[in-house]
Amino acid sequence: MGRLTAHEARESLALIGIELRGPYENANALVEGRCRRCGDLVQLKVGKIRGKLNNGETVYGCRRCYLAARTLPLEKVRERCAAAGSEYLSGFTTIRNKIRVRCLTCGRERTRKASDILILGNGCWFCMPRNIYNSKKLIRDPFLAGQPSFLYIFEFFDSDGTVFRKYGVGRQEVRGENRLRTHRRNGGSLIDMRHADLLTVVAAEELIRKSVSRWSYTPANKHFTRGGHTECYSLNIDLDLDVFIEAAGRLIQELRRN
Repeated sequence: MGRLTAHEARESLALIGIELRGPYENANALVEGRCRRCGDLVQLKVGKIRGKLNNGETVYGCRRCYLAARTLPLEKVRERCAAAGSEYLSGFTTIRNKIRVRCLTCGRERTRKASDILILGNGCWFCMPRNIYNSKKLIRDPFLAGQPSFLYIFEFFDSDGTVFRKYGVGRQEVRGENRLRTHRRNGGSLIDMRHADLLTVVAAEELIRKSVSRWSYTPANKHFTRGGHTECYSLNIDLDLDVFIEAAGRLIQELRRN
């Protein structure tokens, strides 16, 4: 692992819901951060966090939030399962064990790691992409809507040399680093990123999709499809993520009024 800059350290901590507060010296030194969920101050090593993320491991930055989920009463387990779109059936002892749940959308029963649902808020593998990640449904799901997330733009070179960009969203506590690393492996460069709750970034993504529809782009490079080829657009339009985040806030207010 090369030397991590302060910007990369801040970005890595943000992916697990921690805001860098103190000075950063190097990846092996303890740094101070603040949990974005409960506000607690924590000390951790960025290099250790980065290594786990690069290995595809789930990382929990705040011990209080981790322990709070581990000791949830059964009623809270049912509530969080319902917030993730599932009915709790049986099996909960600790978040390290597996639980049996039924999808409230398709009715499929499955066994999942308790932490995937109770901490990360993951829904049904079959239904989540279609039925959870949109603003109208998230507005009715406060637990999932408030999860720390990010909105990003990557720039790529296609096989014929054409430059194009891709926007997207990720959740900080659901191996979001994997998605960014996949784009980098496919030759992408991170152009811009903004951190906000899941509802805000999803609403902003929906507004971006409408704005760039005229300039959508389909990569010729077949290898790029391994990292996803949707949400791609040409350089004929320049996106300001701050503008879309602000517009998403107004959209959310309107959805709540209705």
